[in-house]
Formats: sequence, C-alpha cells, structure tokens
Amino acid sequence: TWGYNQKRNKKMYVFLVLVVFLSAFIQGAVKITLHPRPKSLGASGMILRNRNLVEYFGRMQIGLPAQSFDVIFDTSLDWTWLPTNYCQDCHYCPKYYPYQSNTYKDLNKKIVFKYSIGELEGYIKGDLSLDGITIDKRTIPNQHFLGVVDEAQLFNEYHSSGFVGMSKKNDPDNPSFMMNLRKLNLIESNVFAIKFSSAPNDEGSEISFGEYNQDVIGSNAITWEKSQTNDRWMVNIQYMMFGDERIELTKKAAELVTSEINLRMVRADFDKIENYLRKKFTCTFDTKFLFYCYVNDMSLKNFPKIEIALSTAKLVLEPKDYIVFGEEKGTAKKIATLQIEVYPAFALENTVIGTVALRNYYVIYDGDRSLIGFAELAKKVEPEGMSGGLIAFIIILILIILGGAGFLIYRKMTSGYWLMKPKMEVVKEKALLTNTTLQPKELSSQILSAVSYTHLRAHETLRYLVCRLLLEKK
Repeated sequence: TWGYNQKRNKKMYVFLVLVVFLSAFIQGAVKITLHPRPKSLGASGMILRNRNLVEYFGRMQIGLPAQSFDVIFDTSLDWTWLPTNYCQDCHYCPKYYPYQSNTYKDLNKKIVFKYSIGELEGYIKGDLSLDGITIDKRTIPNQHFLGVVDEAQLFNEYHSSGFVGMSKKNDPDNPSFMMNLRKLNLIESNVFAIKFSSAPNDEGSEISFGEYNQDVIGSNAITWEKSQTNDRWMVNIQYMMFGDERIELTKKAAELVTSEINLRMVRADFDKIENYLRKKFTCTFDTKFLFYCYVNDMSLKNFPKIEIALSTAKLVLEPKDYIVFGEEKGTAKKIATLQIEVYPAFALENTVIGTVALRNYYVIYDGDRSLIGFAELAKKVEPEGMSGGLIAFIIILILIILGGAGFLIYRKMTSGYWLMKPKMEVVKEKALLTNTTLQPKELSSQILSAVSYTHLRAHETLRYLVCRLLLEKK
C-alpha cells in the first residue's frame, strides 16, 4: 500500500514540475495585457459614442419624468432641436413626447429653418418650447429648443434623435446650451473641448464643458487659432498640400462642423487633387459629390497625406484618415473613395472641415477669447502586461492548493483511519527493521487510538486490506 502511494505521489510531483516548466515557457512566448479601467472624466466631461464614424453623439435627458435621447453636438448650429411624436416625416429615431413632461412649455411660436448641403436643400419646422435639459449631470431648468413637427428628408442617414447647437452665436432671445451653463454658473468659462475617436463604434470620444481635459493631450502644446467671425467657429486656410501638390484655395475661410464627417471644397480648389489622382487611376464622382477611383488592390501606399495649413496650426491627414475602400454599387469593382465632397462654387459658401480632419486632434473652442485650440492627442502608453505563463501557473497552483485542502478535509470527516495512519506506518517500519512479527496486542498498545472492525469493513478497499487482516488474527 505504501509503495502504491509513493508511485502516485511521484507522478503528481512530475506533473507539477512539468506545469512549472510549461508555464515558464509560455511566459516568454505569450503576453496578456491587462488594461486599466478608463479613467472617469468626472464633472469636466462625458463620453461620446460613434456610429461607424459617421456621427458622434452623447446622451441628453429632457423633461420630467426624464426622456433620454442621443444627440449630436453641432458647432455649426445655433439651436437645440428634437423631433417630437407629432413629426410623421422625421428620420427614424426615438421621439420626444412633450405632453408627457410636467415641465414642458409651448411658447406658441412656429419656427422654420432652411438647410442647404451643397445643392441639396431642406428644412425643419417646429414649435419654440421650453423644458428642463440635463447633459453631463448639469441641468438647465428652462432651455429653449425646437420641438420638430416636420422635416425634409435631409437627415435620414442620422440615427441620433436631435442636435445641440454649439455655435458661437449669442442670442438673448434664444440662449444656447453653453450660454445657459455660464449664466447659471454651472461652468466657469465659456469653453468646451471635443476629442473624436478614429475607432468605429467605440466610446473613445469625449466632450468637456467649461474646461478641457489635460489628460487627453498630455504634455503636447496647444496651438491657438483666431476664430474669424462672431457667430461661427471659422478659421483661415493658408494653403493645402496633397502630396507634393500645393493648393491655394479660392475659399480660404473654413468652418469647423462637428456634425459633418467629410471635408467640403469647391470644384476649383479640388482640381489639383483630381489631376493628381487621374494620373494614376480612373476616377469619377458619385451622386453624393464624393470622388472615387478604381483600384486593383486596396493599398494606402498609392495615396499621399493631406496637410491643411492654418494661420498657426497644421492639420495632417494620413491616407488611412481620408480613404475608404469598398466596392462600386452595381459592378462590385474595387474603389477608393475620398472623404472630400466637391461642389460648384455657387453651392458652397465656405470650405468645411468635418470630423475626418479633426480625429487626430483635441480641439478646444474658447468662446470667451474667440479662439480655437488644436493639440495632438497624447500617445497611449500600454501598461506592462502580466505574462500568460505566470497567470496560468498562479491559477493552477491555487487550484492544486484548494483541491488538496478539500481532499484532506473530506478524508478527515469521513475516515477515522486517516487519523491513525501515521502511527500505524511507524509501527510497521519498526517491525520490518527488527524482523519481528507484530502481535495484535503490541499493535494496539503502540497505536493508542481504538479501531472499529465494522468501521474498517465499511471502508474495505485495497488500501485498508493490511489493517483488516491484522485485526482478523484475533
């Protein structure tokens, strides 16, 4: 019996040694990075999500009891507006039910806004209203907004419900969300900052109100641009570089629009980009004023980077930032589409800088000083990863310890023999060394614990066979 246990214990030791060596080997070959939880932004900002990089949106609560909606923070918009349940032609999204809110007020004023995107024109119609709005744990009891009852088919690509106006315009009759935050002392300064993530459908974007988040830029410097108008976030473009082609724009004034994904240019300013690409590819325009080229392979190496030189700052777009690969509708041919919309000169008042050019930067909008700040994002430092081998070894070791402890407790509770076994082994070893035959009386005198014959019979196995035979010599 003792020899059998020794063999089994040796096998266990060999197994443990193999586990240790295997863990050491894996430790050198496998790395598991343990990412810390995202740092809370606290009162200074909130997380934004995005849908395929097309729209970036945050959460807004309105009314009492609160109704929650996804909204886009639009730097080109003066008003906050939200489609109501009375809008039958509005884009597909959750609707606001005004008369389910105990704090809703209808100001009995009809408003019509006309929109134009290039040659496309649309409108929204609604009722000027008041209700309590909460964004980022800041509540404005009576925020002016437009409860939309009709809209043109201009927002069908959006999944968010409404928009929060973040323009510079200061209208006392229609105070913006930022104006009310400042008026109610919910922020110390008329400043907000936005970071747009480059990863589709993630929560890596954020917006801060009243300040900016230093952690986003680390030690990187902020380059400030003077905003060119009193009501829009406008900058002045000195020139653009498309590879080695320098482009002097005819429309140098450019508006930063956070609800728009693409760059927008007039045809005269796009000519050099078009000529550059037509030397390498066969290219054309689609129905949405986007320019695309047929490609044999989906490689970014055939496309140059774009530089947009402002008065002091410079925005750089790598090919991965503005090229989207896909297939032409109806032909399945491989194409590379530029995220640049091209319009006739009469259809575009100014150049537009959308989120495609802002994702690599933290942009700070300072309404008090009429400045726009650009800073490169801080590089992510991956934490040291704990090796996979070490993790595996720790887990196996814990399981072995727990299993062994559980086995000992089980045997202690179910077998009296387990308590007397060490004493019996000592007696047997003495008998073997002296070549004497143990008599039952000697055995019982040296092993002080009493043994029940019926108890041993109840546990009769190969292991207990020797004990049983000794007792049967009575």
